[in-house]
Amino acid sequence: MDLKRFRVVAIDVRGLVCRHEVQGESVESACAALTEQGFTIVEAAHQDGLMPKARFSWTGPAFHAGVFAEDLAMLLGAGMTITDALNVLSMREQSSAGQRLLAQVIESLRGGQALSQALGEHEEVFPALLVSTIAASEQTGDLVSALERYAAHQRSFRALRDRAVGACVYPLLLLALGTVIFLFLVFAVIPRFSRLLDGTTGDLPFLSAMLLSWGRLLDENPTVYGLAIAALFAAAGACWTALRSRETRARLIAGIPIISRLVREFRHLQMYRSLCLLTGGGIPLVHALASSRVLLDPHDQIRLAHGMRAISNGASISSALAECGLADPVATGMLAAADKTGTLPQMLDRIAGFYEAALTRNIEVASRLIEPLLMIAIGTVIGGLVLLMYLPIFDLASRIG
Repeated sequence: MDLKRFRVVAIDVRGLVCRHEVQGESVESACAALTEQGFTIVEAAHQDGLMPKARFSWTGPAFHAGVFAEDLAMLLGAGMTITDALNVLSMREQSSAGQRLLAQVIESLRGGQALSQALGEHEEVFPALLVSTIAASEQTGDLVSALERYAAHQRSFRALRDRAVGACVYPLLLLALGTVIFLFLVFAVIPRFSRLLDGTTGDLPFLSAMLLSWGRLLDENPTVYGLAIAALFAAAGACWTALRSRETRARLIAGIPIISRLVREFRHLQMYRSLCLLTGGGIPLVHALASSRVLLDPHDQIRLAHGMRAISNGASISSALAECGLADPVATGMLAAADKTGTLPQMLDRIAGFYEAALTRNIEVASRLIEPLLMIAIGTVIGGLVLLMYLPIFDLASRIG
């Protein structure tokens, strides 16, 4: 039997990364032998071939960078080394994909890389903000506090996001229910109703006549009915495909004044939180602004670029952000105070807190405003359809009487 030799990278029961040369008929059989001995396979390749450094592809539960930072800070604060802490997190990890990810990070650390470099190789998993925060802390030696600040930032972000999602649930349910009822009336009830009133004569309101004509068309022509249903599904699919594009969603949101204002405030809040985190870690202001730029929409990114240019030319952050429209009067005043006292990170945190409180209030107000307006709109459309359906009956009853 012709056995091939394979190079395998695995994690042993102690959480240590080790390399093996194993013989087997295939990669699967070679890995199976190590798995039976309690090893967790990270990578396997034929000995004659190259063993590429696989990019991490998440196949299990969603990765939460904030939870990772919080757990890592707790372990490091207890006196563990970075490698030991990552080994503990790897052993606790439920999914094999997460274990492979942490194993690759540990291997990079043992190869001499810094933690920020090891995490930066997996940019699709670890956010740039986390990597930048860790890179800055490696210069100052306060990695634990930097991770704790990032974890607090993520907790605040998730709480606000959950609040916004919760405010959208009821309106979306109303909209979905109203749409289902509308489609049921148009494609199921009206065709049967028009059959009952077939042959009715007399002057009907224009909209009622159009509605009955639509019903007769669907009832008498199954082909047209099928085409209408197919067109409905095609339109729904086209809308779903279009909404998957970030640019399309941005244009749609920009066309809704209330929603676009809330989204812009949320992006500004993220920017100030990120600036607080980065400048507090020792990153220069212009570099922190460049890292936070991706959190803004395209128009505000252009405005921020002008502000960064002004700061590079000697302008203060308060005047630069105010002139480019990224700081309201309250934020401008607080930034001006920070220019005098030299407490920029603390002031940025206060500005973010101010934006968060204002955004929370605005979400509640918008929710209270949108819900009744949506109910009125749905009631008007569905009630109007029902009224137009019953007008011919009222007309027939009056002529019989």
